[in-house]
Amino acid sequence: MISAIKHLIIGTVFLLFSVSHLHADHHVKIPAELEAKLILTALAYDRNLVRNGADEFVLGVFYLKNSSESEKEAKIFFETLSAYKDKLIRGLRIKTFLYGYETVADFKQKAKTMSADSAYITATKKTLLEEITGFTRKESILTITGNVSYVKENRLSIAVGAKDEKPRIYLNLNSAIAEGADFDSRFLRVADIVK
Repeated sequence: MISAIKHLIIGTVFLLFSVSHLHADHHVKIPAELEAKLILTALAYDRNLVRNGADEFVLGVFYLKNSSESEKEAKIFFETLSAYKDKLIRGLRIKTFLYGYETVADFKQKAKTMSADSAYITATKKTLLEEITGFTRKESILTITGNVSYVKENRLSIAVGAKDEKPRIYLNLNSAIAEGADFDSRFLRVADIVK
């Protein structure tokens, strides 16, 4: 387990130094490979990741049906995650699924059926986020996104974006706690905390 985490961290550091010309604009999309590594590294610092004796961590990638932007972003991220299917996070295998939802009820049903531990949410209607996060908080499903504004607006928990031309992990600590996460202080020192 420690070896897998070390490899993720070493790979992340390498990618951080190899990425150039990123702008401070939080809407700049980080390359999917770097985004996946940073998210998986962040997840490794969640002390509550291992729940109920599970042997796998289920990460759902959700997109809004009939939104080509949302679907494209989800498919790229999902395909990138497939490279990590044999990796372990805190001793857990990573299981992923891709799902397009039309309504919040669709989202809830799939998350429950697949026993999602985490939900990566691509571009969606902001009006849906309040109901989605009400559900994820009730079910202890950690939310992740590539859209920093969703984290800053006190909706989702983790986002990867750019700040001062460098990739950054943004953490809405209140949202993460409400979703059942318990991040190690080492992670809290390096993440950009949003309150």
